[in-house]
Amino acid sequence: MNNSLLKTYPYELAPLGYEFDALEPYIDARTVEVHHTKHHQNYVNNLNRIIEENPEYKNWTIQKFCQEERYIPGDIRDELLQNAGGVYNHELYFASMTPDAPGQPEGDLMDNMADYFGSYEEMKVEFKRLALWLFGSGYVHLAATPQSWLQIITQKNQEIAHQSFTPLVTLDVWEHAYYLKNENRRADYFEAWWNTINWKRAEKIYEEIYAKNKPFEFDF
Repeated sequence: MNNSLLKTYPYELAPLGYEFDALEPYIDARTVEVHHTKHHQNYVNNLNRIIEENPEYKNWTIQKFCQEERYIPGDIRDELLQNAGGVYNHELYFASMTPDAPGQPEGDLMDNMADYFGSYEEMKVEFKRLALWLFGSGYVHLAATPQSWLQIITQKNQEIAHQSFTPLVTLDVWEHAYYLKNENRRADYFEAWWNTINWKRAEKIYEEIYAKNKPFEFDF
């Protein structure tokens, strides 16, 4: 499992694992192409530039930036963390989708949704509510805690996923994720995106946490 949080300089654009048009008709090819090769690539380029200008951080991982941000000088801290978050969050988002979406999760992930949300359908309703409620730009995660509890968590802008949870499924609600096709209709984008979720990947990550009840690790 690729762990982008453990990568160091120079950072590279992670491959999609599918073609630009593979998510159609739900997410159009042009949106995927622009989102991946322009927006995601821009965060990679910016992060590399910042590290080139501050070579003392060449051996730092994105995880270390998150854990030890207090040691980063204030004049570069915000720009560095926002671009590191942009690299990581985009990788989570693109990995959360697949052309072979199974429709619904199975196994312990599906079973435990009843405990935490009432049902799979109620989880979807709450996820959509938070996705539409989130003002401006950011992400919504279906996430697991170290104790394998399930939560739906929102993040503003390009904050890096907090150490207290592991994202299982990530939705990007920045307008560039949907505006070319859906314009301002975030609800339409959400309903389309729901058909692309890589539940097999989410199940695999959750099974590892649920089976071992292990301490939190930055799993991607």
